[in-house]
Amino acid sequence: MFYEMKKTESVNTLLKYAGGFTGDAFSDNITLIRKSGGEMSIYSLNEFERGKFQVQDADSVWVDSVLDRYKNLVEVRGAAMRPASIKWMVTSLQFVNLFKLQEALRKMLYLLEGLSIVYALIAPLK
Repeated sequence: MFYEMKKTESVNTLLKYAGGFTGDAFSDNITLIRKSGGEMSIYSLNEFERGKFQVQDADSVWVDSVLDRYKNLVEVRGAAMRPASIKWMVTSLQFVNLFKLQEALRKMLYLLEGLSIVYALIAPLK
């Protein structure tokens, strides 16, 4: 999209004209590409710099989206009875303990599986 801007208007004004940020926009850092002479320059603008940084003719502004990454997620996959995505509770469980817990559960399930096979052989048929 193209907008006609006055030389005194800032990047924040441009964002207001464009309707603001979408829900998945990474608003912490905006990239501005400026053509100056025979070369191009790139600027990374944080929240405070956007209000002061004035746009010029032929500037391009780029707002990236947030990463498809989670900060508190553990995924259970593979030979699990119920694969799931689980909230990571950092205060109550350390990462190393998660592997210990997983190994203990795997051994317990192996034993239970063996017991159910033995039970099936011993139990009378109906």
